[in-house]
Amino acid sequence: MMDSSEDQLQLNEKLGQITADYLASILTIDMKVGVAWGRVLSSTINHLHDIPPLDVVQLSGVHPKIEFNQDLIDLIHKMAAISQGKAHPIYLPMWVENEELKSQLISDTYITEACSLYSKLDIILTGIGSWESGASSLFNIFPEEWKNELIHKDVCADVCISLLDSQGNILNNPIDNLGFGITSEQLKEAKNVIGIAGGKEKYEAISAALKSGLLSTLITDFNTAIKLLNE
Repeated sequence: MMDSSEDQLQLNEKLGQITADYLASILTIDMKVGVAWGRVLSSTINHLHDIPPLDVVQLSGVHPKIEFNQDLIDLIHKMAAISQGKAHPIYLPMWVENEELKSQLISDTYITEACSLYSKLDIILTGIGSWESGASSLFNIFPEEWKNELIHKDVCADVCISLLDSQGNILNNPIDNLGFGITSEQLKEAKNVIGIAGGKEKYEAISAALKSGLLSTLITDFNTAIKLLNE
């Protein structure tokens, strides 16, 4: 049982430990595991040990403004190394300037191989970003023009690179046409999408993520869970 009044860093560490323990109980050899980015996922992977060989798949391109300890390529290589499995990176930016360039880049053999796994994933690990509190990596890196347009659409949360309004509806966003990563439809095809988030600043975003139907499993703190159950 965790107290959601603890600071977010301590909460992320505890959620990471719980998630690592949960993964240890459900992972089996040759599972395909997709990984997003975020502090809580970094904590999760740091707590992993004694897991079977896995295919670990990068779920989006990267962006230089995402903090180093959340670097997605580093996270999937770490998890693959712990499992003695195989990492499937995509060495691409999170988005590019135009659709023509996207078409050229996505045809690369290694990129095609990684992206082909998006519809075959057994498990997805993702944080939940909060746009209302600013506790979202996407909120922090999106161009102002994109953010303003999305705010007018009542954007509330992100799950991987899918954006949600407060009612859990999936919003169209520029990454749909310009970005590299798993789509909302591919998220829905995964057998177990594990969302990991907690604390007061994430509450509205967690609620939206649950309403969206994208999550199969939520790992959160006790107070947040009770509040969600009483909604």
